[in-house]
Amino acid sequence: MSVRRPLLLASVVLSAGCASSPPVDPVPQSPPQPETATAPRPVGKVAKVPGTKGGVRTDRRGARATPDAPGPTIYKRNGMVYVTGSWLIFGPRTPPAVPLPQSTMPAPNASSKGGPPGPPPMADGSADAPRAPGRSAADHGAGGAARAAGGPPGQTVARELAGVPDLPVAWEFHGGNGIHHTDVWVDAFWMDRTEVTRADYSRFVEDSGYRPPHVSETWAQDGWNWNGSTPPAGTEDHPVVLVSWYDAREYCAWAGKRLPTEAEWQLAALGPWGQSFDYPWGDTYANTHLNHGQMAPPNFDDSDGYLTTAPVGRFPSGESPFGALDMFGNAWEYTADMRVDTWSLMSTTDAPTTAHPAGKRQVRAPEPGLYVAVRGGSYFFDLRPNPGGERHRFLTEIRRKTSGFRCARTESPTDAKEAK
Repeated sequence: MSVRRPLLLASVVLSAGCASSPPVDPVPQSPPQPETATAPRPVGKVAKVPGTKGGVRTDRRGARATPDAPGPTIYKRNGMVYVTGSWLIFGPRTPPAVPLPQSTMPAPNASSKGGPPGPPPMADGSADAPRAPGRSAADHGAGGAARAAGGPPGQTVARELAGVPDLPVAWEFHGGNGIHHTDVWVDAFWMDRTEVTRADYSRFVEDSGYRPPHVSETWAQDGWNWNGSTPPAGTEDHPVVLVSWYDAREYCAWAGKRLPTEAEWQLAALGPWGQSFDYPWGDTYANTHLNHGQMAPPNFDDSDGYLTTAPVGRFPSGESPFGALDMFGNAWEYTADMRVDTWSLMSTTDAPTTAHPAGKRQVRAPEPGLYVAVRGGSYFFDLRPNPGGERHRFLTEIRRKTSGFRCARTESPTDAKEAK
């Protein structure tokens, strides 16, 4: 049975019950009654741009600082977490102005079978053969292009050809930097607590007849390609990868959900305005809180117990303010938005309030577009020097072994009724 491709609107209203402007004060709505509720998380820094030094701001927000306010209460239901409607600061994440010390960690073996180290991997984690002279890094999509431009640590094309090793450098992504920081209101919604697993995706393939994850390249034959609807043995609870943005969108539609907007993803991962973190769990990096890579080539790192993907939810200490797991690390996550470089290409609705005079809501970067906005990093990525490096872009049609997704669901009228 083929999957019907739904018509996507350029601008999506996130909640049927939020037609009016957001409240003047950044106070979350009352959440619905969940299956499970847990205590609020510790409070984050006040009114800061995620990825910066933070602290209480001295501008117009200083008078509204609430450093002692409790964090969001975590609500869970049917494998999803409830994210209350909130303000957030949307835009590029600024890297810290602190030089990264050179890593002294030995480079682990890049081979998942324990063989000799393979060639330097691509920025998306693909251990492909070294590029021949004259071959553009863009042949591998945004990841390869960024790497050749001095992006994710490893060896650039010029250094590869000259045989000169790279020094670890902090990864910075400059795409979309024309989107200056703006206060954005996000309506309440539900988000999958974990990334979609291969077992989940297998049921989708079996039920719909959709194409299974498969790439006709040599590296994909080493424990990545599926055999029909069957994922590689022993990885059923790992995040599904080797899927494109279009594949992810089709799965979410089949499941009665949708991909989250980038603003929704950021809110679920880092928390609301006035209480946001640099990392989902706080403002201090902790290598025990996520499945990560390392700065030194070849960038794979099994010190967290996993050389590549890990079973979802294996790092509960990395839980986000709203209770989502693996928001950083494990697999890059697609959002519903394109990656654009200016607000003029965004679809927004003005929503000024006393505290947010330039506030916006219903923020979308609708298709068509060449690149999709991805967030979160992966098992191949090291976020120690720059947590803002988790904000990136990928070509919509490329299937990588580092790219996965989770789904979201708009708050329904039933949810709103239960909240009263």
